[in-house]
Amino acid sequence: SNERATLMVWVWLRRVRGGRPAAHNDGHALEQRVAQLFRDMGKTNVRTNVILRNSHGHRSEIDVCFGLFVRRFVECKDYSHPVPLEMVAKFKEVLIQNKIPLSKGIFITTSCFTPRALETGIRTIDGTQLKALEYQARRMQMLRFVTTTAVTGGIAGAVYFFPTEVVQLYKGCKRQLTSWTSTYFGYPSNNKKKGGYW
Repeated sequence: SNERATLMVWVWLRRVRGGRPAAHNDGHALEQRVAQLFRDMGKTNVRTNVILRNSHGHRSEIDVCFGLFVRRFVECKDYSHPVPLEMVAKFKEVLIQNKIPLSKGIFITTSCFTPRALETGIRTIDGTQLKALEYQARRMQMLRFVTTTAVTGGIAGAVYFFPTEVVQLYKGCKRQLTSWTSTYFGYPSNNKKKGGYW
């Protein structure tokens, strides 16, 4: 089949280049790398080695999952050869048995996938795409840092150099907020009593 031919070509190339033909590394390092990637992307509740239990009590381990209300489930394979169809199909079956939509599954590898492995309905990320995502995540992280620093420094500078204007702006915002709560929630718009809403 085409998948077997792809694997044979990859093994031959690895032998020609002096590498191991079908070796794969300990997945722990890749799991931590992927978990850090999603943290850098701003994802919440990132966890590794999560145990799922289906309706029959059977246990399955997910390498990485993230998300609070909408969760995503990630399988990681640190391979030096293309990931075959059966590996992606196995992950797909785990999702199905745990009643998880396939759209919430992600399969990540440091190598690539055989052609048939890309046709399972599971989102796949190969080694090249993984590096691109890490680059984007680093840029996003730097942008967040620069933005936060600029905003914090801008507010501090405004308070230091223009204290009167900042106080007036604060009072204006406070009046507007009080008026808004009065309109939408029925709170008194001019509550001057001690212990009032504002």
